[in-house]
Amino acid sequence: MDPALVTATATALGSVVGAAASIATTWLAQRTQAIRASAEWKLREREALYREFITEASRAALDALMNSLVRRGGTIALNGLPPGSFPLPIFQMVLDGITVRGSIVGTRLDLQEALAMAGGGAVKATVETARLEDVNEVFARMRVGQIEGRVVLDFGQ
Repeated sequence: MDPALVTATATALGSVVGAAASIATTWLAQRTQAIRASAEWKLREREALYREFITEASRAALDALMNSLVRRGGTIALNGLPPGSFPLPIFQMVLDGITVRGSIVGTRLDLQEALAMAGGGAVKATVETARLEDVNEVFARMRVGQIEGRVVLDFGQ
C-alpha cells in the first residue's frame, strides 16, 4: 500500500473523528446548559408562586384580623417582610386605635431549628388552667406579676 494514501486516509479519518468529537461535546454542553437553565427557570417560577401564595394568605389573615379579630385599641404583630406591597386600612386603624408592631429577627433556618427544638420536646410551655369563676383572681395575680407562663380560662368547668 502506498504510504501517501495511508497518510491521507489517516488524516481524513482523524479529521472526521475530531469533528464528531467536537460536535458531540458541543451538543452535550449546550444540552446540559439548556437543562440547567430550564431547572433554574422552574425554580424561580415556584419561588414566585410561593411568594404570591404567602402574600395572599397574609393579606387574607390581615383582613380577618381587621374585620373581626382585633379589638378596638388592640395590637397586630407582623413577622417577616412579605414581597410587594401590603396595604393596611389606615382610616379604620386610626379610628379604632389599632397598633401595628413588626419583627424581622431571624432567618428561615432559625425558624426551622426553633420548630425542630419545639417538636423534639426541648421547649416546654408553662400553662395553668383556671375556672371562669376565678377570672378576677387571675387578673389580680397578673397585675402583680405572680403568673408564670400563661393562664387558660376553662369555660367548661
